[in-house]
Amino acid sequence: ALVFAALAAVLPELYKFLARKFLGRIKKHIASWLHILLESYIVPIAMILRVLLACFAVTLLPFSFVHGEVFSRLLGTASGLLITVFIGLGSWQAAPVTRLLLSAENHLDMTTNQTMGRFFENIFHALVVLFTGIAMLDQLGVPVSGLLTGAGVAGLAVSLAAQSTLSNLIAGVTLVLEH
Repeated sequence: ALVFAALAAVLPELYKFLARKFLGRIKKHIASWLHILLESYIVPIAMILRVLLACFAVTLLPFSFVHGEVFSRLLGTASGLLITVFIGLGSWQAAPVTRLLLSAENHLDMTTNQTMGRFFENIFHALVVLFTGIAMLDQLGVPVSGLLTGAGVAGLAVSLAAQSTLSNLIAGVTLVLEH
């Protein structure tokens, strides 16, 4: 257990160092979107590795409560929630990929480009939080199919009620992008 605890402390740091070094070497040979994605998941993958090694170290402890069904279920749920959070964190950090939607073809000035970039990043962040929250609720045993069905019906009602507002929002984004 001590060996795996020590590995949980050292191995993720070694992984981060090697991954950043490797990514720095291949940066000019890969697409910018791929570089952003790979870079955004370095720390979350290291944290997932740390969680998995720490959980394995805990299961090797010689205490009787560690091998009980309740503790095993609690440890599995906690580690699953942490892994989901770290995947969500990596997705959150990958938001600059959305700025690639604003390619040089649009010929936007810097202020408009920054404004639209923040707009798309905020939408991306909201979607990441929503999907991460749904995944966490699912791991906690909450029946998310009913929640998703209700959210779909509510979304349809809101979209029908706010049809002109949404139309104006989409038209505004189109006007800014097309200039």
